[in-house]
Amino acid sequence: MGFRKKERFNNFSCFPHLGFQKKGQVFSLMFVFITLFMCIISSVYIYGIQQGNAESSLISPLVVLQVRDNLAIFEMREKELIEKSLEDVSEEFGSDDFLDKFRNNFIEGIDSEMKDFIFEDLMRNGELLDSAEFDEDSFFRNVLYSKIESSSDGLKFVRSKIGKSISLSASNEVKTNFPVDFLFEFEREYLISFENNEFKFKT
Repeated sequence: MGFRKKERFNNFSCFPHLGFQKKGQVFSLMFVFITLFMCIISSVYIYGIQQGNAESSLISPLVVLQVRDNLAIFEMREKELIEKSLEDVSEEFGSDDFLDKFRNNFIEGIDSEMKDFIFEDLMRNGELLDSAEFDEDSFFRNVLYSKIESSSDGLKFVRSKIGKSISLSASNEVKTNFPVDFLFEFEREYLISFENNEFKFKT
């Protein structure tokens, strides 16, 4: 009987030991989860800082898009001015007098907004030009719209090639960035005809 009591006592003494094992496992799992959580938080924080630094050094394409939009607006006004200038000419279509009168009407009708677009950041033949250093009327007549001639298909009215030179840089200049010189060139040729007492032109 004494032997059996001792055996029971030894068996009961095992339960506290199992309790300590379970508590140790729980604490170990909690420590692993906390470590993983801290690693994730640190990674997200570092990524956010890197993204912020990268964004501050990127060059925005907004200026390029604005130039293209402004060119589209300019050409729309240019076409409207061509139509109006043609309607105000009474000379025979294709004659020298017709050509002179049409071009005079057109150049005199160029408004300030069209001029602002042309002369802003103006570049020609690889050289940056300042409109304050030359006569604007002479530029339009002898450079930009100097080509107008008769052909078998009608009249060719040409806007000569010019460009715009723009330096693109990051919005935050405190950060390290690499400015880029953007050159945008454009020209246009209009073919004007007179059919059924109506002026028609196409590009």
